[in-house]
Amino acid sequence: MSDNPDNQVWLLSHSYLPARGGIENYLSEVSRKLCEKGYRPTVICRRQNPELAEEEEIAGVRVIRHPDFSVPRSRLFTKHLYLANRLTAWLKASRLCRDGWAICRYPHYQYALSSLIQRCPSLYLPGAIWPAQTSLASRGRGFKERVFARLAGKQVARLERFALTSADHISVFSRNMRSQVNGFYGIDPRKISINPPGVNPARFRPRPQQPELTALLNLPPGIPRILYLGRLSPEKNLIFLIRVLAELLKQNRALLLIVGDGPDREASEGEAKLLRCADSIRWVGATSEPEIYYSISDIFVSLSLYEPFGQNLIEAMASGLPVIALKSSPPRIMTAAEEIIAEGANGYTVSGEPPELRTRIEELLSSPRSRERMGQRGREICQERFSWERHIKKLLSLTADR
Repeated sequence: MSDNPDNQVWLLSHSYLPARGGIENYLSEVSRKLCEKGYRPTVICRRQNPELAEEEEIAGVRVIRHPDFSVPRSRLFTKHLYLANRLTAWLKASRLCRDGWAICRYPHYQYALSSLIQRCPSLYLPGAIWPAQTSLASRGRGFKERVFARLAGKQVARLERFALTSADHISVFSRNMRSQVNGFYGIDPRKISINPPGVNPARFRPRPQQPELTALLNLPPGIPRILYLGRLSPEKNLIFLIRVLAELLKQNRALLLIVGDGPDREASEGEAKLLRCADSIRWVGATSEPEIYYSISDIFVSLSLYEPFGQNLIEAMASGLPVIALKSSPPRIMTAAEEIIAEGANGYTVSGEPPELRTRIEELLSSPRSRERMGQRGREICQERFSWERHIKKLLSLTADR
């Protein structure tokens, strides 16, 4: 691998492997492709677990973990600014991020990087817009939680504004996200490039049914399976999905697989019991192997109210499933589903009205042929538009003149 300092790429985020999630998956895939192209990716993240090494190599990628800074009780109401300043001090002392170029996936890291007197050029990749996300994520919470979320949101919004204005360039996954960056912060759209992520076709592909898994989950034969896969939090709208599907589930016309965990788990289980459809729901919990659950499902549904892109949509498409998601209707619904789903070809985008959603689901439940046709088209769309190779080429082009 080349020792050219221009080949050094720093990837800064709050989490990395062995943790699993959307951000970790993104950084892992980008690092893998950069290694293939002769670059030297180094991930900088927090040390979430004291058992993790401060520095190690994972699949050819150097990983450096900074302390997981504790916040004194006296600083809880300024938690995010405190953490950003601690991170800045650590980064200054480390002498890292002086050469090559950097990708930041979290506002605290772009804030810290931009505070260095001597630093490498940076791309900022916002995963979400905090004012929009926190207002949806705090719905239904207690008064104290809502107040704390509002205070925290204001702090992060300050960091986010600084991150967006100080970065050399901004890269987002969708037009939806570019619109949010411009709308909330007034950032010139010319500074923002749209670069959709990819999906790994070796990992996410149609697979044979797994009898052991279907037996473990007690999945009855002959009943179509609807999959929800993601975090269980208010903005993901899972309770609404359960309400829409309740009658279909009670009639044994479908079975709902819920893969994921989060603060809405207990409320969602309670709603299913109240609606008497819990017997037709399987609660799987969080997983590091989402691909195996796509393989035993027939339809993928995401009713998220806030989704800057929708990685699980393209994973489901690559796995051969038709997909259904909410179409954007700001400010109540902000999604990129219409940028991913070709209407009627590989799935449907729907409004937030239950009858429309129920109709589309019933159409797919009643027609295995339509599901197969849409699944095939979804795989083709992933090959045409959502590859990591294409994503990396765009990232490299954005850094070429910086």
